[in-house]
Amino acid sequence: FGTSLSLSHPSGSLAVGAPGDRMNNPGTRAFPWSLMVGGQPNSGAALVFQLTTVGGQLRATRSFFIKAEAPQADAGFGRAVAFNLYNEFAVVIGAPGHVEAGQRSGAAFVVPLSQPLRPQSVVLPPLGDPFDEHGVAVGMAGENVVVVGSPGEDSSDSGINLGSSLQGNSSPNSGAV
Repeated sequence: FGTSLSLSHPSGSLAVGAPGDRMNNPGTRAFPWSLMVGGQPNSGAALVFQLTTVGGQLRATRSFFIKAEAPQADAGFGRAVAFNLYNEFAVVIGAPGHVEAGQRSGAAFVVPLSQPLRPQSVVLPPLGDPFDEHGVAVGMAGENVVVVGSPGEDSSDSGINLGSSLQGNSSPNSGAV
């Protein structure tokens, strides 16, 4: 708990990553929630708190408990979290150990907080190779711009490549965003 943090302004929401979480509660739940024990080790979670000041004291009230819709062991969901700085439209959550295109290929999940029961959008690595660790870092601007770091990406491309335009795997661990 506390591996990654993101604040939203001006509303004062705080997203906290907990990549070591193992609770068995897939999806997004509004507080209060009931937690089921068990589940996948290190599948991870993210929690969203509403921050308020009462009598000069800062208080955090739990708002959402978020897991991947299909939690995986060692996915590390919550390793990175990001709000858009001025809009709580969604939170982006990185899961660098997620297995979609091979071991630790990684993923990032976009969770709409305005409609928490809506399915999560998944941002997969462009080439989707094992050990890309897509989601080790995440960021968000506006409602439609999500950036995701993949330090293990092996493409020899340089510059900014949008979408799935990366070519080849000739430069091991060169990384990509």
